[in-house]
Amino acid sequence: MIEKTISLNEIQKCRAINTNRTVKTQNQSNTVTDKLELAFTYYDKNKSNEIIEFYNNSFDGLALTDELLMVEKWEKIINTFISDKAKS
Repeated sequence: MIEKTISLNEIQKCRAINTNRTVKTQNQSNTVTDKLELAFTYYDKNKSNEIIEFYNNSFDGLALTDELLMVEKWEKIINTFISDKAKS
């Protein structure tokens, strides 16, 4: 587990990144998720995006549980916070 602190006062937006690929078999195509991440974009364009990884197929195995829902939930919570703060 890695801990990372990001000051949301410096963040312009947050977005979920779902990195996936299509695996074709004889009869069908399946989408395989390789990574689920949150990317934080700073107001300061000189700072590079911060990335928080929620799921990585290389380390976490093939079965996703609720990671996609969790990433989408946090993206919404963070962007609502940022939007509300900008309005005040």
